Amino acid sequence: MVLQAGVLRFCGRTVFAPGLWAGVELDEPAGKNNGSIDGILYFRCPPNYGLEILFFMLRIVYFCVRSFTLSVLGSIFYICF
Repeated sequence: MVLQAGVLRFCGRTVFAPGLWAGVELDEPAGKNNGSIDGILYFRCPPNYGLEILFFMLRIVYFCVRSFTLSVLGSIFYICF
């Protein structure tokens, strides 16, 4: 299990695989992309900071909302995968 800090930038269905996916912008360049896969942009982040993971595999171990909205997108997560 790996612990990474990041911000949830995308949650939804994708073209590259079935299922519900989470797109995370990591705090460190330990990702695999810039928020796009196969030429489709799901969210924007610097190269190697983006990571997609099946939503059910995402484990939120700490959660901090950056604003007073009820949206989870744009919130800070410490995640295990």
